[in-house]
Amino acid sequence: MNLSVSRLSLLVALALSVPAQAHDTDTPSGPLGKVSFPTSCEPKVQPAFERAVAMLHSFWFSAGEAAFRDVLKADPQCAIATWGIASLLMSNPLAGQGASPKGAEQAQAAIDEGRRIGAKTERERAYIDAVAAYYQDFATRPEKERQAARAKAYEALAQRYPDDDEAQIFSALYTAGTQTQADQTYAAYLKAAAVLEAQFKKYPDHPGVAHYLIHSYD
Repeated sequence: MNLSVSRLSLLVALALSVPAQAHDTDTPSGPLGKVSFPTSCEPKVQPAFERAVAMLHSFWFSAGEAAFRDVLKADPQCAIATWGIASLLMSNPLAGQGASPKGAEQAQAAIDEGRRIGAKTERERAYIDAVAAYYQDFATRPEKERQAARAKAYEALAQRYPDDDEAQIFSALYTAGTQTQADQTYAAYLKAAAVLEAQFKKYPDHPGVAHYLIHSYD
């Protein structure tokens, strides 16, 4: 992909701002960046919930899943925590990976639990529905179709809540995840980058934006 001088300069700045990404089972001990994700959950779990979202953005799969489960344990009515569990079980969308059959089963159980609990806001229900779109008919759809369904669902979420920056960021991430080598126009990457550039200006300390933007420039 040919980049302008301004975008090359931005890419250098991004590379300097992104910490090493972790993808293992260890628990992060240091700061993960800043995330703002309002919820209807009990105030006492809000900091832990936002840290779990930061882990999701940083691809701390096992630790992030455990963090969301801890939030749900502390507040059994925090239905949106089940969205986080199901999201982490999708694995790395930028690597073309998907959920394992066992992971999909666990994710669907989390989604079902979230719907049983009942999210207190339309926005939270929309997040749960968005991640559920990926797992629908999991056993009979190839990964590429799941990725496309996920991107479409999150784009609808972002359009429904234009002031929700996390919705914009997740939509861009999952759009970037649909990029194929066959498409030499890089349409998905460019679409994602347009959103992520604006978000990076607003949130340079966000744990995911710079990382996703670098991948969109690959």
